[in-house]
Amino acid sequence: MSSRRNLIAAVGQPKLVRGDWIKPGAIVVDVGTNRVEDEGRQTVIGDVDFGGARTVAGALPPVPSGVGPMTIAS
Repeated sequence: MSSRRNLIAAVGQPKLVRGDWIKPGAIVVDVGTNRVEDEGRQTVIGDVDFGGARTVAGALPPVPSGVGPMTIAS
C-alpha cells in the first residue's frame, strides 16, 4: 500500500489549504471555486493556495479549468 495521501478540497474558502498542510507527492484535487476581487476585477480561485501547493503536490489541476470540465461531462 502506498504511503502517499491524496486530498480533495471542497470547503468554499479561498486559499484555505496551504502547501505545508500537504504531504509531498500527494494528488490534490481542488473542487472549490471562489470569486474574489483582485486589483479591481473579479477572478476565480480555488480552496487550495496554488502557489504553495504546486511545489509539494505530485499533481494539482488549476482553478478554474481543473475539475469543471469533468463535472460538466458527468
